[in-house]
Amino acid sequence: MYLMIALIVGLVGAFLIYKRQVQLKITTLAGAPIMATGIVIVSVFNHVIQNDWIELTLFIFFLVSLLLLVFYLINETKEGLFYERHLENPITSFGIGTWIASISLGNVLISVYEPNAITIVFYSLNIGLLWTGYITWTIRNYSIILQHFNEYIDKFQGGLLLSTVATQSVVISGYFVFGDQFPVPLARKLIWFGLLLYIMNLILITNRYVKLLFTEIIDRWTNSNCIIHGALSITGVAISFAYPEISSLHFVVWGLVLLLFILVEWIELLRAFSRYRKYGWNEGFMVYSPTQWSRIFTFAMFLYFTERIFVIGQDSIHTWVNMFLYGMSFTIVLLFIAQWVILGKSLINEFEEKKAM
Repeated sequence: MYLMIALIVGLVGAFLIYKRQVQLKITTLAGAPIMATGIVIVSVFNHVIQNDWIELTLFIFFLVSLLLLVFYLINETKEGLFYERHLENPITSFGIGTWIASISLGNVLISVYEPNAITIVFYSLNIGLLWTGYITWTIRNYSIILQHFNEYIDKFQGGLLLSTVATQSVVISGYFVFGDQFPVPLARKLIWFGLLLYIMNLILITNRYVKLLFTEIIDRWTNSNCIIHGALSITGVAISFAYPEISSLHFVVWGLVLLLFILVEWIELLRAFSRYRKYGWNEGFMVYSPTQWSRIFTFAMFLYFTERIFVIGQDSIHTWVNMFLYGMSFTIVLLFIAQWVILGKSLINEFEEKKAM
């Protein structure tokens, strides 16, 4: 029942917004808030903080946003702008991974509420068309990057790891859509391929920062670098589905994620303090960027990974894990609300500027 309501409202809402010709800035990272919302629903409101109305509202927003993204991308293709805006740049085109992850999360959510044949169609299009085309294009990107390494080295950032996120999301959604019928050999090949992409991209990112002083690292750090631990979290989730019998592997990966989480977020805290001293509160924290959604996604993915490995096959959860789950859940909710406040402020400012013109 909830699924049918959400699908109808989502489709009608997206269509009405699109037909009214609302001007939206569709960047390649437009899938970031969508996939962030999807994993927040899965990790927070499906497990720790259970509220049907909040969950339904977020799911409707998720569907409206995803459908709007599809409508606008189709329109850009018709206008001949798709290549220039989303494919030409070998760095920003990695952001297409957010589209694939968003569709994967859509399949996950629909399968959770009411499994049906439509998810099989979406999954087939996602892996057969989008993911395959995306990976083919990333090979082209690597070719350009390696040929002009010095030109691109200062642009390497966590967004490159979206290739891993997209790949592992296809594995996870496959298990939700097909259950035990999802071919294990395919899942495991995809996982290891995604891990290979992770290592390759991490080497590129490390090359950007390895020769810098620590203060320079803080100044040049980017929001999307939190995907360094987020991409490994989603890899861990995929492993928990494809290798359920090797619990030791789950905990090894979880431990690595925890170490990277502490390291990356410690740098991020230092960066936040530095930005506050330089720019103050408004300029330092209240300026919107699509990359800010990556923190919500990565935190929520780490939460979901923790839920997976500490709950599966166990009768109870250790007290400290329980505290972690609730603490992380409320942190994610606060970040989610704060991000909407920042986005709202940005939209209001943009509206006032247009009105003044």
